[in-house]
Amino acid sequence: MFRKSLLALSIFGAFSGAPQTLASQLSVSAGNGELGQIQSKLYVQAFRSYVSDLTKMAPELKLDGAAIPDPSFDSKLSRNEWIKAYSEWVAAKKQLSEQDTRHLVDTSAEGFQSYYKGEAFARVPFLSSIQLDKTPDKPEVGAVTSIPLIRAYPKPHTLDVEEYVNARFPDSLQKFFSDKQVKFFAHNGSCPDTVAYHYHQGYTEPQRFHGPRDNQESTYLLLRNPKNSSYRFAVCHLVGNDGLTRITKILGPSFQQPTAQFVGHKSEAPLFEFNDEGKRLQLTANDRVIVGFQNTVWWHLAASPKWERVPLTSGGADAAIFRNKETGERIISVWNVYGDEMKEVLKTFYEKGGQRFVYIGTSGGMDPNYKIGDVLLPTQFQQKDGTWLAFDNDGTKMTLGAQGKVRILKKTRQGWIATLIEETTAKMEEIRDSGVQALDIESLYFAEFFKDHPALEKTVMVTVSDLPLGKHTYADENATRSIPLASVKQLLPELLDPKFPMPVVVPTGCQLPMQNDFGKLPDVHGIVNSLGQGQ
Repeated sequence: MFRKSLLALSIFGAFSGAPQTLASQLSVSAGNGELGQIQSKLYVQAFRSYVSDLTKMAPELKLDGAAIPDPSFDSKLSRNEWIKAYSEWVAAKKQLSEQDTRHLVDTSAEGFQSYYKGEAFARVPFLSSIQLDKTPDKPEVGAVTSIPLIRAYPKPHTLDVEEYVNARFPDSLQKFFSDKQVKFFAHNGSCPDTVAYHYHQGYTEPQRFHGPRDNQESTYLLLRNPKNSSYRFAVCHLVGNDGLTRITKILGPSFQQPTAQFVGHKSEAPLFEFNDEGKRLQLTANDRVIVGFQNTVWWHLAASPKWERVPLTSGGADAAIFRNKETGERIISVWNVYGDEMKEVLKTFYEKGGQRFVYIGTSGGMDPNYKIGDVLLPTQFQQKDGTWLAFDNDGTKMTLGAQGKVRILKKTRQGWIATLIEETTAKMEEIRDSGVQALDIESLYFAEFFKDHPALEKTVMVTVSDLPLGKHTYADENATRSIPLASVKQLLPELLDPKFPMPVVVPTGCQLPMQNDFGKLPDVHGIVNSLGQGQ
């Protein structure tokens, strides 16, 4: 289940300032021709979805989307000028305070992230050209296999699937895929190797699609062959099977071709591209690896000058190490990955000596008594064949929720589903009736890993983010995202307490790194602005 938008918001660069400064930050215009036309359509659709998201995020603004005219698009208007005009319109229309206005839009090399009162709620989709300095080397590939694409979304569904997909891949882009008979490719190689693969087949004009919402964990490419004006759409750096399943399920009906092409690279892209610090990292029995809610962990630790941070990766999934300068305590914080990528996370840090692992995630509540914001500590996991796997969740030994502001439910039963696209009403009722109380896509892999490593310390804590068969489905994520986030923030100080769930002694002969081996945390105000107090 893809609920990572609650916790996988990118850590952008320094805050760009008030909206009126945006035009000076980045000035890529839409351009001319077919790509210019699709870019302009993305702008217009972004305007509508932007207002819709803001309305859900901040109902007190009382925006009437039906009364808002579409923006007129001028091909000479840069992306920044367009969004600047929109931001100024909102500010003038609703007389927002300066504090609210300056959080409306942030920009970086990766794109636009929208905030309201410090909470991230939307990203604006766009295309950007990839400049190649020279002809890339041709990558070595193995088998190229065909993968069937679904032709229509299953119904009746627990939410409007078309709306869900459009929020991630705007319908103007999907129409472009259909009208231009764009072919779909998926790669397990690096993104540069993916560009090179298509370059040597004549697709020498690559564009990157910067998606809205929870698409930033993957890199998507729109590639053009200038000789015949044909196009390909590709996703690169896929690790495992679940990410491929998800994207083919989501985009299947958008393409005229019944299959996608999976290109198996002989040099597969690793989940983590470690920098020198990451390559040298060796964990001790006291160190903890926390997967998920990375921005929230960062935000919490950055509030204290005792902690310093150093990145461990230069590409791929993000990971960083935090060290307490007074106690020597170390925490490795890892970006929440998708599905079976979790197995690679655990394997990687286990091989580096990790013995204490925590997963913080979100989940769809199936039990009719569950509410959004409830925190679950599951001890039973339904496997893909329907059987149950017992899990000794060390989180049940913790003293969590001492202040009583969060409802914590221990020894719950957790289920698994491949993608949100499969969450039909019938399927959800079948899963509920089998005894599952909540479901997601990552935590089963966590439990399966520790079946082979039972002596390690292991905690799964998932927060109910939506109710697939209830009043608040995944479609309401913007209206409800602050609730599960608040639960995690409330429990994080207790979860990060090194005393829980059990004392661990550093083995004789192990030495913690000296302080000068680590970098400093960025200025806390910079973190506030770049994260928007995000997740």
